[in-house]
Amino acid sequence: MLPITGKTEGHHQTKRHVARQGRIHKDLEEDVRMVTQFVVLAGTLAIISPPFFIVFAQLRWNEYRDKRTGRRHPLTRGMLRPPGHELSEKRRSHGMDAMSYLALGPLVGFIALATAFGIPYFANEPVLDFMVALAIITILGSSIYSGFKLRRIFRELQAFRLGWEGEVATAEELNKLMRDGFEVFHDLPCGRFNIDHVVIGPTGVFAVETKARSKQKRSENAANDYTATFDGQTIDFAGWQDRKCLEQAKRQAQWLSEWLSSATGEPTIATP
Repeated sequence: MLPITGKTEGHHQTKRHVARQGRIHKDLEEDVRMVTQFVVLAGTLAIISPPFFIVFAQLRWNEYRDKRTGRRHPLTRGMLRPPGHELSEKRRSHGMDAMSYLALGPLVGFIALATAFGIPYFANEPVLDFMVALAIITILGSSIYSGFKLRRIFRELQAFRLGWEGEVATAEELNKLMRDGFEVFHDLPCGRFNIDHVVIGPTGVFAVETKARSKQKRSENAANDYTATFDGQTIDFAGWQDRKCLEQAKRQAQWLSEWLSSATGEPTIATP
């Protein structure tokens, strides 16, 4: 009996040793799989992320540097602004924002798909339905978010372009007054706002506010559709009515009057 017992005990010890080795091997495989998944994800991010991070970091660094040092373009000091200068800057800024949101969808989609399919492939594991569903939700969410942002940006870009074209067209007409001894200035910065045009001449000082609106057909008589009317309080043009622009022009003229009076030491009244 003793030899049999010794053999049985040795057999159990061997089984326990094999089981322990199996658990160790399984744990090692799990660790290798986790490391592989991390390396794949990190490698994916390392490949596609640097261009976006470099551009983003460079833009933010330029803004910080310019604000901290007061750094400006060498030709801006003492130069007169062209018409629509502020709207041109807004268009440029919105263009950069549009590029960012256009890149957001593909970037998020690539990362989501690489996580859902790439990691299981390199780890020799089956694709999980949960990860696929999460990737689809992430892609849809980022696409919808980017779509709404881009829709707003493009609508504002369209408005900025129309406003810029209106200011340029107005400037071309006002510049003709220079032949009659007038001085014409465009896009005058006034702190938190700007005055589109300032005309100074023998007949006085004028603050000109430009508003541009798209034409729309309202009747069979095209001439009446595209005629602006003013009843003393409201401007009506192509189905668009507004009186706020008149109040805005009056406020700007008041600010210009106070600023010129303070700068020249003589009472100056600007006409809106």
